[in-house]
Amino acid sequence: MTGNEADQLYAAKMAAQKIALASLGFDERNITITGREEGRFSSAGFMRGKNTWVAMAGGASTPVHESIHRGIAVLKERGVKEAKELSGMKEELVTRAILLRKFGDVEETEEGGGKHPQIDEARKLAKNPDFIRIMNELERQASYAIAEENIKKYPDIVLDIPNAVKAGKGE
Repeated sequence: MTGNEADQLYAAKMAAQKIALASLGFDERNITITGREEGRFSSAGFMRGKNTWVAMAGGASTPVHESIHRGIAVLKERGVKEAKELSGMKEELVTRAILLRKFGDVEETEEGGGKHPQIDEARKLAKNPDFIRIMNELERQASYAIAEENIKKYPDIVLDIPNAVKAGKGE
């Protein structure tokens, strides 16, 4: 991995922390960064199997975009209704709409980006109340999944603020 690619991956990791679905799906151990100039792939990023994905060098939005897809896949495995109802183009539009909502037109403006009809469609749908409800529920469920993972990792850390205050430990 070149220094540029490492910088891209670090920027993507930081950006993914701002979107619960991306944070849930981001795992740098399962990412391959490859140069655009190789011309081996027809898209900026894609999933290869369940947990491994490829992103083209050039910007942080591709790894974040693919992490949102992987976060949706995790929620599907957890049986989340809104995630299970997504497939194909609807999942792609939700992914793009979440990126638009959090970061604006980053997929169009960063290196290697450009106009794409899916981004225009996602921009329209991002204003639709039903679509907003789906995005919000996916983000909420991803936040719960992250919290549950952290509780499993760190079972000795107890966050019981109301009882701590009652016991006189935080007044």
